[in-house]
This record gives sequence, C-alpha cells and structure tokens, in this order.
Amino acid sequence: MKKLLTATAIAATVAMTAGCATARAPVSNGWLFTDVKGSESVGDATSGVRYGRACSANVLGLVAYGDSSTRTAASRAGISRIQTVDYSTNTVLGVWAQTCTLVYGE
Repeated sequence: MKKLLTATAIAATVAMTAGCATARAPVSNGWLFTDVKGSESVGDATSGVRYGRACSANVLGLVAYGDSSTRTAASRAGISRIQTVDYSTNTVLGVWAQTCTLVYGE
C-alpha cells in the first residue's frame, strides 16, 4: 500500500509540473520540443553590422532567471542604433524553456 501511495504521489507531482515551463513563441509551445524564431521590431539603423544576444530561462515553471531585455542584448554588442530585434524560443518537455532576444544594429 505504501508503494502505491508513493507511486501515486510521484505521478501526481509529474503531472502537475509537466508542461509548466513555457516561453514566448509565435506559435504555441510544442509539447515535446520547441525551437522557433520570430521578429519583434525594426529600428532606424541602416545596417545590422553587430549582433547582440540576451537570454532568460525557466525551469519547471518554478524558477525563472536571466535578462533577455533589448537593452542588455544591445549593450553586450556595443550597439547604439538598433536595426532589428528578433527572438528565439526553445523548450524541452515543459521542463526547461529559454527565450533569447537577438538585436542587430550598429
């Protein structure tokens, strides 16, 4: 009986936490895996000579961390005039999710 209760508790915990880690995507997140990219905006720079990236992540919908802001991505690459801002999203089994902001400019 104790094994049955333990197994039930584990199954309930897995069921409640599965699929909790989601990320922004132009389509809904895939149940098993997501790897998509999308466009956010266009600025006034004439060319995207430099490229900056900033990411944040989520684990089980319980812990989220990182800085995926446009400002951080631009400053990491020394970009002062932004041409485009895109993003990429990856998720795995609803356990782990990551969103990255991709900034191109000069």
